Amino acid sequence: MTSLHFLLPGDPDTRTGGYLYDARITAGLEALGWTLHRHRLADSFPFPEAAELSHAAEILAGIPDDALVLIDGLALGVLPAVIAPHAARLLVGPDHRALLPLSLLLGALLMIGADTVARVIVSPSELPIGILTALAGGPVFLWLLRRKTTHARSDRGPSHA
Repeated sequence: MTSLHFLLPGDPDTRTGGYLYDARITAGLEALGWTLHRHRLADSFPFPEAAELSHAAEILAGIPDDALVLIDGLALGVLPAVIAPHAARLLVGPDHRALLPLSLLLGALLMIGADTVARVIVSPSELPIGILTALAGGPVFLWLLRRKTTHARSDRGPSHA
């Protein structure tokens, strides 16, 4: 049996287009025999507060390493807030005196860059900026998740599989 963890911001019982689409996807997967674990994120996504980001990180940390995870697009839109601090930490280390200003600067530069590309790439129309931030942030998120699980495995010692 296949298992899927689905992270969804807001109330999935809301009868709007996005939630109805999510409901069709989950119903179809359940009809195929998949086990779904729904994790509700805060309503404020894609602009969550620090506590809501922390809650999302706790949810992700609790998901098994070999699990299949599906993240709703609104939740993925928060990725600039994830990319900038981690990129800054790679550049300056854990010193918060330099980390905080550099995170703010990198986050702003990331959004300005994504907005510029979104306006130019399909000129004269405009591409939604969330598409570009998801394209940039998705691989970074997967790298961070893989790095977290690799570190977690090395902390446990050798595997006896």
